[in-house]
Amino acid sequence: MKLHQLTLHAFGPFAGTEVVDFDRLGADGVFLLRGRTGAGKTSILDAITFALYGDVPGQRDKTQLKSTHAPADSEPYVQLEFTQGGRRCRVRRSPQHARPQKRDASRQREVGQRIVVEFFQDGSWQPYTSGIQAANDEMQRLLGLDLHQFTKVILLPQGAFAHFLHASSKDKQELLERLFDTDRFTLLEKHLRELAREAEQQLKDSDTRIQTHRENLSQAALAMFPVTERADAEVDSAGQEQLPGLPEAETAEPPQLTEAETAEPPQLTEAELTELTESELTERVTQAIEARRAQLHQDSAQADSAAQAATSADAELRVQEEELRRFAEHEARLAAHREQGPRVAALRDALRRHESAQLIQSWFTAAAEAVQDHRRAVHAAVTATESAESALGIFAARQPAEISARRLLAGEHDAQHSAQPEPAALTAAVEELIALRARLSDEDAGQFEARLTEVSAQISGSEQQQEQTEAEAAQLTGQQQALDATHQDLQAQLEDPEELESARDLARAATGSLTQRLQTQRTRGQISARCELWRARQDEREQAHIQAKARHQQRLASYLRNLALQLAGELEAGEPCLVCGSTEHPHPAVDEDSSITQAEVEQTQLELQTARDELSEAQIELRSLSEQLEAVHAELAEHAKLSVTDTEAELARAQEALEAAERRRSDQRELRSQLDANAAQRQRVQTRLLEARHGAQQAQAALVQQRAQVSELEAALEGLRGDYDSLALRRESLEQVLGELRFALTQLEAATLQRSHRDRAQASASAQLESSEFTEQAQLGAALLDQSTLHRDQDTVTTWDELKHQLDYESEQESVQAGRRRQLEGQTRPDAEELHRAGELSAAAAQALHDAGAAQLRFQAQCETVEDHIGKLESALRHRDSALGEQRRRSELAATINGAGPENTLRMTLTTFVLAARLERVAEAATRHLATMSEGRYRLHHSDEAGGRGLRGLELKVHDDHSDVERPTSSLSGGETFMASLAMALGLAEVVQSESGGIGMESLFIDEGFGSLDEDTLEHVMSALYRLQGEGRRVGLVSHVTEMHRAIPTQLRIHRHRAGSTTEMVIP
Repeated sequence: MKLHQLTLHAFGPFAGTEVVDFDRLGADGVFLLRGRTGAGKTSILDAITFALYGDVPGQRDKTQLKSTHAPADSEPYVQLEFTQGGRRCRVRRSPQHARPQKRDASRQREVGQRIVVEFFQDGSWQPYTSGIQAANDEMQRLLGLDLHQFTKVILLPQGAFAHFLHASSKDKQELLERLFDTDRFTLLEKHLRELAREAEQQLKDSDTRIQTHRENLSQAALAMFPVTERADAEVDSAGQEQLPGLPEAETAEPPQLTEAETAEPPQLTEAELTELTESELTERVTQAIEARRAQLHQDSAQADSAAQAATSADAELRVQEEELRRFAEHEARLAAHREQGPRVAALRDALRRHESAQLIQSWFTAAAEAVQDHRRAVHAAVTATESAESALGIFAARQPAEISARRLLAGEHDAQHSAQPEPAALTAAVEELIALRARLSDEDAGQFEARLTEVSAQISGSEQQQEQTEAEAAQLTGQQQALDATHQDLQAQLEDPEELESARDLARAATGSLTQRLQTQRTRGQISARCELWRARQDEREQAHIQAKARHQQRLASYLRNLALQLAGELEAGEPCLVCGSTEHPHPAVDEDSSITQAEVEQTQLELQTARDELSEAQIELRSLSEQLEAVHAELAEHAKLSVTDTEAELARAQEALEAAERRRSDQRELRSQLDANAAQRQRVQTRLLEARHGAQQAQAALVQQRAQVSELEAALEGLRGDYDSLALRRESLEQVLGELRFALTQLEAATLQRSHRDRAQASASAQLESSEFTEQAQLGAALLDQSTLHRDQDTVTTWDELKHQLDYESEQESVQAGRRRQLEGQTRPDAEELHRAGELSAAAAQALHDAGAAQLRFQAQCETVEDHIGKLESALRHRDSALGEQRRRSELAATINGAGPENTLRMTLTTFVLAARLERVAEAATRHLATMSEGRYRLHHSDEAGGRGLRGLELKVHDDHSDVERPTSSLSGGETFMASLAMALGLAEVVQSESGGIGMESLFIDEGFGSLDEDTLEHVMSALYRLQGEGRRVGLVSHVTEMHRAIPTQLRIHRHRAGSTTEMVIP
């Protein structure tokens, strides 16, 4: 991964926006991160990890990343631009933070983490995602490293790897497991152990199941063959051999059984079954079952043969009785039916005459109805004609010129008053009225009347408009006078705006100056209090440092004495000492205190280092606070005698003056707004007043013109209206009269049509009577039957016909035919006693068969139970054989994988073996770097020797080429330890990179640790680092060493200020 640019805003100690250009910084391959303690060097690295993973390493809280120096409403973010795998990516991520609410600044709301990921494609940045989970997944996929691995590959913390060099095998294993993700191997070890335990338990469960199934089989077999069962079987067989009442053929002796078939089945005893093996037990029980099954089958066959014979005899006797009974019943019903034949024939003839008379009578009824319809139509025609005559008379009375139509209609009706009116007179009246309607509907007459109506409506509108405009003009005149008075009052209240601005600026300047002074005074008090606090902390930490140092020296001395004691315990007379080589040991060490361990010494050393770091932190913080306090005192030199209370009082007065000036300005702005609104309102009222007066004048002129048009139109229409108020009323009256005349004509046509229908109906009825068997209409009534008689006779005939069909069908049935044949053969119906005796014989045989079948079913159920137990026992035996083989295989595999099997000669677990292979690769990679730093003197390699807690394969050794001696890494000096630790860190980064799929890591950051090197060694270390540049890497070094400041001109300097830190890139 190659970093290009990092942008920070309101992040960590940086209050503003800082941009770090790694392309410029890394142009020479190596650059330096330089700054005072707490300035923000670590925050630069935190910003990189937060941009990529949304989290920061260590104990820092990712929800507290917003700068405390930044404004409350600012949004913190980091933006990182980098290239990975040939793709250029830009990530912008904002941490979770609090910001004031817009409506109430005193309340805050939580803003969640946000992110935007973009890729550079086709010459521009293309958005990829803004989802947090999707972005995290894409970063993990793109980089191939998790957060823990990334911080070990990009940021190389020296102290941690120095501890790694000296750590026990257990501690090395914990660190390597975090870096190389061996969870799958640990899970595999655990899984194999679980499989071995499961196989052992399954084997035990198989033995338990075998014993259970054996006991169940024995108990079921003993229950099938009790000792008394054979005797009971013989008694049952003897009872079934002769059934009373059966025919001789059905009680014959059963066929003789062979000796094998009649032999008694072997008896089973509990003692016998206990001595048998599982396979012998199943074979013995199977033989007993087969013998018993054959015996029961023979008994059942005999009972079945007897039952079939008895059942057949009983069934035949009952069929004979049923067929003869049905034949006799059929013959009796057939005779009764034939006796009713003549009576039914007479009823059938009467029904036929009734139907013929009923049909002819319906024709005469239809003719009578046609006569009545014709009479009603004639009456309706007369009524309609009279109504039309009356309407025409009224209309003609108001129209003297049209009296001829009314007179014509009246003359025709008088001539035929009592007969059906003739349509000629009505038709002539209609034609004359149609001509009158055409003259009244002339186009000019209609236009005159429509125009008169329109102009009358316009006159009403013009009058209303004139009234409204005159009233509006009067109202607007009053409004104009009121607005003029208001304008004069507002103009008198105006003040000079320049004076108001000057007063406001003076008050604002005074308030700002006093606010700054008050803030500085409060800061002075806070810094003084913090100085006292850190001075007390410095004293406490000095004492803690002294105590930690004494405790460490005491435990170290005790531990060294213990080492000497261990060597003394191993001394033997005549053998050389491992320390001095002497074969004489006059004063070996004596046991004083053997309770101190190396871990306790390392713990006190860690406590001493912690106390030293805490003391240094207190001293640095106290110096920084003192400098800040001096700067504050210098700033307040002119107002040193004033207290915070005095300044607060002055500030309150200045704020009141500022608020008064602001209120005056606000009042004047409001006053000017009112003046502007007044002027605009006056202009609008003036415009509306002119429009109202002009509208009144236009309405008056329109009224004069419209009234003249009305006079002209009324004169033109006076001749067409006649005696009516309007031409429309005259036309409406004419249409009404014309409609009644047309209705009367329609009624006359209907009466004529009904007369034709009457004549046809009367002729049809006479023709039907002449063609029937009746000679006159009076005979029809005699042939008709009343409803009760008709229904009774129809039911009688129908019932007789249905019974005939039923008897014919029964005569063809097989049961009746069979009875007829039996009677012809001379057979008679059996009596009740014969039927009862045959039923008893059949029931006895059926019971015997049922008992035999029940015995077989009971035996079959017992067989199924026993066979089920046999199957379960055999399955359990097969399962035990399989479980035994599986248990051996799993146990041997689990023991080998977990380091205990005979084939595992290294005595390593699978996880340890994998980590040992990784550590070997790390040592090889580290040796390449260490050889350059130490001029080829030192090499690192791993060892399979047992370490702490018996772990093997995770030990490290250093080989010194100068002395050709291999020794522990703990024997290295401080500078040598730094070089070895740095080499280990670089080697580990390469291996982790390779294990992550060959992810390119062009950017590295190395933390402090160069201060332990002499000038020559530092030069070699720098050469090794510059060699990384040749491999295409950019290396950022974090160091306070002065020589490093001079040796590396390209620097990223972080400056710490009271208002927040800033960055500066120094590039020669």
